[in-house]
Amino acid sequence: QQQIQQQLTPTKINPNNSLLLSSSLSTTTSNSKEFDSSLIILALITLRTFNFDQYLLLSFVQFTIMGYLDHEDPEIRKESAITCCKLLPCFDISLEFISIGHSGFVLNKVLEKLLIIGIADLDFSVRFSTLNSLDSRFDEFLCQASSIRTLFVGLNDEKYEIRELCIEII
Repeated sequence: QQQIQQQLTPTKINPNNSLLLSSSLSTTTSNSKEFDSSLIILALITLRTFNFDQYLLLSFVQFTIMGYLDHEDPEIRKESAITCCKLLPCFDISLEFISIGHSGFVLNKVLEKLLIIGIADLDFSVRFSTLNSLDSRFDEFLCQASSIRTLFVGLNDEKYEIRELCIEII
């Protein structure tokens, strides 16, 4: 009974132990952030394994997945870039589609953001994965003058692999 009463009575916080309390809280918070990050990464990987060829998911990509391109965790940025490329329309993207209507505007915006991430992200693995995911489906977009200018900036990257990918894309 005494053990139960001790467990039920609130404990007094000793000011000398406040450092211990704050460090244990920060450990719990960092563990939950790692847990959340791993769940987000798993969700992004799982999402791109499904076959969505018959569906146009531009709005979903724009409003949901693109938000993770600015995440603080580089692994999440990398996985979201790969997922964006995978979920974009699988039909050949023509210049007419890019320049016409709301869907063209959204597609242009998503591809522009992916190209900027592929060139300017601080993490090498994010840049490499993003540029590597821009396959031949996106050639019509990548041959535009603004995209070529951005790719020429990538030719000055510190990593050889990024420069090589930029040359391959150009």
